[in-house]
Amino acid sequence: MVSWKWQCLSQAKQVMNRDAIFLATFLERESDYEGLEWIYPGCVGYTFKCIQDLADKNDLVCEKLEYNHPNSQTWFAIRHRSFIEVRDSSTSSVNWQRIEDFRAGLSQSRSRLDEIRAALISF
Repeated sequence: MVSWKWQCLSQAKQVMNRDAIFLATFLERESDYEGLEWIYPGCVGYTFKCIQDLADKNDLVCEKLEYNHPNSQTWFAIRHRSFIEVRDSSTSSVNWQRIEDFRAGLSQSRSRLDEIRAALISF
């Protein structure tokens, strides 16, 4: 059985254009989950080094983001190694405007999903 974690980034890389930023969260722990199965309900955790190693194996760059998450998860950004970004001395190398745009789009998508659910319930 192949673990999902070994497939995720290689599959994401296939659909990411050169300047894409892949945002995700994980539960940061002192040690890595060693199992192969998806655990549900429940969550497993990993070290940030594990996430970095997964990115590196796929020729991607991983950066931890200092951004609060309501469930104490750790945000990280993945991008192509070849992507060169203008660095702003007041932020990390991640383009924060693109992340804010992503968050706004996610919020709009959630609102639209709520509208669709309401319409289906009343149908």
